[in-house]
Amino acid sequence: EGRQRSRDPASVRLYVDRGTEGLDALYDVALERARDVLADRGYRAPGLQAKVVAGTGHDEDAWGARVADVVTFLAGSAGRG
Repeated sequence: EGRQRSRDPASVRLYVDRGTEGLDALYDVALERARDVLADRGYRAPGLQAKVVAGTGHDEDAWGARVADVVTFLAGSAGRG
């Protein structure tokens, strides 16, 4: 009671990324670790995208430049059961 049932990882879409400039440059190990933990729990491509976006930082302009691709990925059908 009160516990949520875990979803099948193949039916879930997850997107994480980081840039290579400024604050984002510090997240290299963290992104790799997050991707590895997710993979260990069954979250893998095509339903998981973990990207390094070269030449970008941690700011609204950088996010705005890629948000359309992120939304397209999250709304897509690949990786769904």
